[in-house]
Amino acid sequence: MVYNVLMEKDLLLKTLSICALISSSAFSEVLIDQIGPNDGSYIGEAVSANQYFEAGLETYNIAVLEYIFLLNQRTLSNAEFVLEGWDGFTDPSSITSYQFNVYSDVDSAGVSLQGDLHSEDIDSANVTISSEWSGNGHLVKVPINAAFGSGEYWFSIIPSNDFDPHGQVGVYESLIGDGITSMQANPGEEFGFGTTRSLGFNTAYRLSDDVIVDPCTLQLPPCPEDISQDGYVSISDLLEIISQWGDCGNGEYRPSADCAPLPNGDCCVSITDILAVVAAWNAECTPHGACCLPSGVCEEGINESNCHLSSGFYFGDDTQCAKVSCTPLACCIDLNTCLDISSYSCEEFGGVVHFTSTCETTDCSLLSEGDECLDAIPTTMVNVAYDTTFMTPSQPEPNDGQCYDSNLEWSNSPDVWYSFIAPNNGYHTFSLCDIDGYDTSLVLYEGNCDEQVACNGDSIYSDTENCQEFYSEILYDVSANTQYYIRIGGWYGETGSGTLTIDVPEPGACCWDDGTCLDNFSIQNCEPLGGSFLGENVLCAESECIATEGDECDDATVVTLGEFYFSTSNSSPSIPEPSDLQCADSYLEWGFSPDIWARWSSPDSGVATFTTCDIDSYDTSIVLYEGNCSNQVACNGDAENDPACQQYYSEIVFTVSANTNYYIRIGGWQGTTGDGTLTITLDGDNDTGACCVQGKCTPDQLENECLALGGEWRFGETCKVANCADIPCNSASFTQTPHAPEDVWFAANSSSDYTYKRAEFVNVPDSTAITVWGLQAHFDGANWSSCDTEFEFAIRSYTDQNGFPGAEVNGQLNVPSTRTATGTLYAGVYELVQWDMDYVDTNIEHISVQAETANLDCWFLWLSSGTGDSKSALNTGTNWTIENFDLSICIE
Repeated sequence: MVYNVLMEKDLLLKTLSICALISSSAFSEVLIDQIGPNDGSYIGEAVSANQYFEAGLETYNIAVLEYIFLLNQRTLSNAEFVLEGWDGFTDPSSITSYQFNVYSDVDSAGVSLQGDLHSEDIDSANVTISSEWSGNGHLVKVPINAAFGSGEYWFSIIPSNDFDPHGQVGVYESLIGDGITSMQANPGEEFGFGTTRSLGFNTAYRLSDDVIVDPCTLQLPPCPEDISQDGYVSISDLLEIISQWGDCGNGEYRPSADCAPLPNGDCCVSITDILAVVAAWNAECTPHGACCLPSGVCEEGINESNCHLSSGFYFGDDTQCAKVSCTPLACCIDLNTCLDISSYSCEEFGGVVHFTSTCETTDCSLLSEGDECLDAIPTTMVNVAYDTTFMTPSQPEPNDGQCYDSNLEWSNSPDVWYSFIAPNNGYHTFSLCDIDGYDTSLVLYEGNCDEQVACNGDSIYSDTENCQEFYSEILYDVSANTQYYIRIGGWYGETGSGTLTIDVPEPGACCWDDGTCLDNFSIQNCEPLGGSFLGENVLCAESECIATEGDECDDATVVTLGEFYFSTSNSSPSIPEPSDLQCADSYLEWGFSPDIWARWSSPDSGVATFTTCDIDSYDTSIVLYEGNCSNQVACNGDAENDPACQQYYSEIVFTVSANTNYYIRIGGWQGTTGDGTLTITLDGDNDTGACCVQGKCTPDQLENECLALGGEWRFGETCKVANCADIPCNSASFTQTPHAPEDVWFAANSSSDYTYKRAEFVNVPDSTAITVWGLQAHFDGANWSSCDTEFEFAIRSYTDQNGFPGAEVNGQLNVPSTRTATGTLYAGVYELVQWDMDYVDTNIEHISVQAETANLDCWFLWLSSGTGDSKSALNTGTNWTIENFDLSICIE
């Protein structure tokens, strides 16, 4: 990446010269200053997001980067910037720390906001908020310590500020700088521009180093003989020399009357300075340039001050009229007044410039055309220039219910009206995209001036190369030969000029929920077929078209009690948007969110809970509908904080009716998307379950009935799966409990009538009883299924021979067992079974347990354990071999 380095060098020299003029005392060297004086006169209006967010919102972390070129080795000591906040921000006291970063290039910040060359954190207690600053925002000074050699760098200063409840913060635009525009980086890509983008302007940053500059070593300013700085070399400059005669600097101070010899002076006031003033006598020291006077006439050789006194526009030092534009143009000051003046003066008067005419051919009263709907200006599908500067607000104001969360914010805005007769059926785009336009708002009416059919404040699409930052756009399916009225206003009443474009969208890719994608579809052909239009001139090969289940309510995914995994990453927004009236202050903030739908039929009346709690999920919003897709009954943005969940999850608790369909609509805060889990639970009025009383099970009991018996109620379980038995192995001398279903587990055959004998090293002195755990399965030659046959077991003990089972010491065949179903399922199919057996033996080193199965209809699969030495033994009829997992067993 190559930049104009000389521009930055010139800025550095200019900055140092300004410092010398302002102060004759030693000072820290300023390396870059895009802030200027404390009155904030060089600060622009734009504020760019620049913030570390709290845990859970890390993907929103964003930084503003500025370029710097260092001529030689420097140790940076202070970094300053002008801070502003919004959306809940009050003052810098909410900021906990600041981070100063230096990057080798912009792309590095797009990967990580922490500088790849340097990064340091500064506690807020060590930061200074300037009390002398009178401009917008807050001037923040951060102490830093960063040493760098000569070269090109990018840097950032990022405040850490919790969005909830302290809002967002950013850094102001600067009206001065090196011409290399600032950049913005958001590695999490939550702001919609990828990882990096250009801001198009400089930002209010200042850097200084730890070098204390001796003012006597600096070059003298231009025209140093003008000591009094009144613009001329005259008697006042001689008087200054006389008053300071003989004064010399000492390394920390320079006399202001030291003006010779060039280029640096000698740091003393002497005859040399008098001779220099005499030689430059009567010289004018103010730079000159071209000045465009209000009449539209350009004059040269005028200094900036005199140009401004003449109400002219100064083009800059050393500029020439031949190279600038200054002509008289028609300027409408109001609807009745036209002046032939320069465009610069017209702008100062708040007028409207007609760039192709003079007042002789201009009728300013025409600027009010289209001020009301009854006077709407007819237009066709072309680019139409409009201006709302002299318009008045029409009544009534538009309804923002059709464009909720698009920032319509009409606020009695002055507006202009256009009429348009649709030439044919189909979708049309009404766009106010114009790179020179203002922050617009747009409303569409069908048939007359009252039938509002669509509105938009800020378009969901971002095109910073061709459009202003906030522009309006409506996509609407029009009917042929129908008249439409287009009403153009501004955000919070803002006015200005721009371009209205009415067009038919170009063909693009059409994506269906099953993942099918076809090119060259128009939007009017795609959406009626159930597809999603991916954009004009978009190709399937260049886009993501992934199957999305439940993208619309009519295709809602059927769910039951329990957990349901979902993803909104490839879903599309459904309409209409939900209302937040039932969950005010819970941050629903749908924001045209992509969403998915689930349908649940309540098996019983009672209280149901619908939650998106999932520690790995995103910031969700959720809406509940009863009976159909339009009867909204509840909503929630953020539920109460729960450390087991993501920071911002949604939860609805609602009293449901039996055998009723409920539709759950899951989206995200301000359109956020991601993956997650929906969990539905029901505390039913007629719930039954197994009741465990003193180790015995009673089926189909209501909760209150079971509790009355002094039992433990198992909701939804039958006695077949409920494990009411007492916990075994309370006094075991050896215990290896079974793996849980969510672990990496194994279940392996161990049968005496088949050549699979499995043994575990236990090394216990004696035993009276043993317990083993396993699964039961049937294999028909092609498929596995569960089974529940009763077993007797063959139990054998062996000596140890170099880690393998050696000689058989004791063997007991046909040992009866007590079978207990635990209710725990593995692979969602096979139930964990516990077998308890009496077994008396001594000095047991290895023990083998095999089911005495008369056939292979139901096999005993001994379950693995995660609590041993990760070894067990297998014998298939010849020798013992070692396997790398333990077997679940306990010995008493």
